[in-house]
Amino acid sequence: MTKEENATKEQETESLQNLTDREIVAMFQERNEHAIDALSAKYGRYCFKIAYNILENEEEATDCINDAWLQLWNTIPPAVPKDLRFYTVSVIRNLALNRFKYQTRKKRSGNFGTLLSEMDDFVGEIPDVFDEIQLKALMQTVNDFLHALPRQECAVFIRRYFYAESAKDIAIALHLKESNVFVILSRVRKKLKKKLQKEGFLS
Repeated sequence: MTKEENATKEQETESLQNLTDREIVAMFQERNEHAIDALSAKYGRYCFKIAYNILENEEEATDCINDAWLQLWNTIPPAVPKDLRFYTVSVIRNLALNRFKYQTRKKRSGNFGTLLSEMDDFVGEIPDVFDEIQLKALMQTVNDFLHALPRQECAVFIRRYFYAESAKDIAIALHLKESNVFVILSRVRKKLKKKLQKEGFLS
């Protein structure tokens, strides 16, 4: 590729990155073939990091991203995400989790295996068989719990257990000591367990 072609490519990428979420969603709705390019330019690196945090394998993370773009193309429309970033991350995370579960077959290793083990002390107590109403109630309880937390505690918890970031990365991003991150996570897990017990989700 020549220097001129490289420059043109960089300009196109920068132009796509500057599109608003609303504009990108509109491109999906119009079945514009550049919608995925725009989404990838804006959130591709971030999504890859989340997939890699879970799968810890570049090839698997890349495959996960490609599967996510296809799923997003097939679901928008009819879906009209109000928060495109969160919607995209949710799809990436769910696909990565499914891959992780399939590959490990209950064998936990690496950063994400450690992450799951951190939650074992009470998540394992939640019944596997919940009907749709119970699951919605559980999700609402967790959401309410997170919204009530101090901002820093909420940020640490979400970064760890939703975005699968390491304690080291969280500490750097939030200007904390790594030891403080572990203390916060432990404190919030205890609070959440108490909340779930109070609401009847745990015995």
